[in-house]
Amino acid sequence: MEEIEWCKEQRKGIRLVDPNDNLSLAYLKKAEEALETMNSVTSPDWIISTGYYSMYYSLYAVLMKIGIRSEMHTCTIECMREYLMNFFSYEDVRTIDDARIMRVQSQYSVALESAKEEASKIVSNVPYFLLKCRNVCNRMKSEDIENIRKMLSENHSNGGKNNKN
Repeated sequence: MEEIEWCKEQRKGIRLVDPNDNLSLAYLKKAEEALETMNSVTSPDWIISTGYYSMYYSLYAVLMKIGIRSEMHTCTIECMREYLMNFFSYEDVRTIDDARIMRVQSQYSVALESAKEEASKIVSNVPYFLLKCRNVCNRMKSEDIENIRKMLSENHSNGGKNNKN
């Protein structure tokens, strides 16, 4: 909970916006395009990067469906962990967070010996994650959206009161 409150306080952190099915679909399309790119490249670094972004865009599609904006990747994943566990497993959270870490390491490090192994792991996880997020978007009901938005809003106002004391 501490992490989520920190994310809500950040300028590019978690914010409630209007739910937007069109943006949700647009992010799913971006996720599909990243998946296609991942399948067309041979460099382990680019496989990791495009694979991670496919997963990230998939998750962001779910957030747009709900009406949550987050421009910080760690906060987006924390939002998943905090508010979306009725739709995702802890393994799903670990999958995208591991992919995020792999993407950062491959982008900012040179010659990772394990890059091929990590790329292989990403390749096997991305299609499943994209499909799962698409299914979440399709089966999420208005009551689910309202409940998640209410939890986010209530936690934020409580967190603000606690920070002032």
